[in-house]
Amino acid sequence: MQPDFQPLVRSRSLAYRSLSDMLPQEISTKEFSPSTGYPSPPLPQPFPVTSTPQASSHSENGEYFNPRVLLVDDNAINLKLLVVFAKRQNLRYEEATNGLEALNTYKNEANSSSPPSRPFDFVLMDLSMPVMDGLTSTRNIRQFESVNGLPRCQIVALTGLASAQDQSDAQEAGVDMYLVKPVKFADIKRVFGGK
Repeated sequence: MQPDFQPLVRSRSLAYRSLSDMLPQEISTKEFSPSTGYPSPPLPQPFPVTSTPQASSHSENGEYFNPRVLLVDDNAINLKLLVVFAKRQNLRYEEATNGLEALNTYKNEANSSSPPSRPFDFVLMDLSMPVMDGLTSTRNIRQFESVNGLPRCQIVALTGLASAQDQSDAQEAGVDMYLVKPVKFADIKRVFGGK
């Protein structure tokens, strides 16, 4: 039996503010965007900042490296897609639905050991969220790392905000890499050192 709905047709000129704005009715588990009808997303844009090196599948001494990731998005579909990705990559992960929840999760996990330690290797952070936006959360995470002498985690913005000013604001806040939605799983996989 066919569903009683018609997929929404969106203009190519619309700016996507969340992954759900550009997803087809049937969610693709290979990428965040449909393969036709939408412009290709820009390549990941690393910022020229000093930070810890990106993760790879093996550490320098040859041991397997399994990064711990904090997934942050207020949109339930976007978060579900990030969880699907994390599970497929066998990543250890936690979820948060806004910037304040992300900050509290980061602090609680860091303080669960004595002395505090870096709880996540990566944070995939949406920028436009209620309660606390991603930039404010990022600033607070960076301040917490600094006060506690923790190594910086890699904070990756996943956002529909694509202007040069938005990217500059993100860099100022402490974001390490900026990915503009729609984002493919392959682009996120490269963040973790995958091919």
